[in-house]
Order: sequence, then C-alpha cells, then structure tokens
Amino acid sequence: MIRRHLTLNYSLLILFTLLFAITLVQGCKSVSTPVQEVEKKPVVSEPAAKKSVVKVSPVVNETEFDNAEYSSLSVLKGKVKLSHGIFRTKAAKGSRSETIVALTHHIASGKVDNKEGSAVVLVTTTGGKGFYYDLAFVTKEKGKLHNVATTPVGEQVIIKSLSIDKGQILIHMLKHKKKDPICCPTQDVMQRYELKGGKLALVSVK
Repeated sequence: MIRRHLTLNYSLLILFTLLFAITLVQGCKSVSTPVQEVEKKPVVSEPAAKKSVVKVSPVVNETEFDNAEYSSLSVLKGKVKLSHGIFRTKAAKGSRSETIVALTHHIASGKVDNKEGSAVVLVTTTGGKGFYYDLAFVTKEKGKLHNVATTPVGEQVIIKSLSIDKGQILIHMLKHKKKDPICCPTQDVMQRYELKGGKLALVSVK
C-alpha cells in the first residue's frame, strides 16, 4: 500500500514537472523583442504588426539596404554602416552592453520631392527596454545608396506599414496614449512626411 502511494506521488510529480516545463517554454516563446529578432535574422519586425510589402526600385538590390550607411538620429546621432542589416557598438568604453541599429522589414520605393528612392525604417536599442525608430530616405547615386535624410519616428511604437504616395512617405503605426503601458501602444495614427530642403518633415498626423 505504501509502495503504491509513493508510486502515485512520483507519477504526479513527473506530470507536474512536464506541465511546468511546457508552460515555461510557451511563455518564453511569447516574449519576443526586436533584439531577439535581430539575432535570428538581419532585420527587425514588430510583434503584432503587419509588415510592409517590400516594393524595391529595380535599380536597387535588397542586399544593398542591408549594407548601406545611414544617419542614426534616435540615439547615436551619427553615421552607422550596416553589415547584413545590423550595426553594433559598445554603449560605452569598457561596457558589456551594446548599442544596436538594425534595418526593419519596412521598405517602400517611389518618388519623394521628385527624387526616385526608397524609404526604410531603422530600429535602435541601447541594451535596455527602449526601442527607438528612425525613418530614412535613400537614393542611388553613382552605384551606391545615399542616405538623403533621416528623422526620428518615436520610441516603443509599433510600425504597421510604410508606403510612398504622391510624393509623401506614409507611416501607419500605433503610438502611446497617455494611459497606455510602455509595452502596448493603442493610438492608431497615419503620419505623413515630405522631403523639404534636404530634410524629412512631418506634415500631418491623422
């Protein structure tokens, strides 16, 4: 009788351990950040966001975007040269943490200010919880991509789509309302940008 009781308890312990392990694995899978996406693939995608259809100019190879030089305004405020879609640098001298800039899936091509080019979205993290997004417009000059202009888009936003229409760059995204938690913006907006005097300017938010 005692042996049967111990066997039953042992079986229940094994079952509980298996259920706990399955729950833990599923929980880990549900937590995905842009940095984790960077480690898997040299592009960043936002969870629960519909990726933009990549409409690349026939004169630009998609690989060129992954290895181009961009201005990073959110954090570094300087030039970054991507390699396979990623730029890494130490956050500070002797620091273990890194600042990472990565190209996202959001790319759209068309004319802006009568210039044929492409709009791309970059994401930057300094190793903490914050993720900062930049919009860049690039053209191809003398066989190389040239970053004409870059502007910050926001922190912890969720980019839903990127497009170029009638000379304007459109970003459909979710921003934070006053009471939204940092993880979960809910304000659905469409931001329109124009290229003016060599700079990207926000012209409307709806």
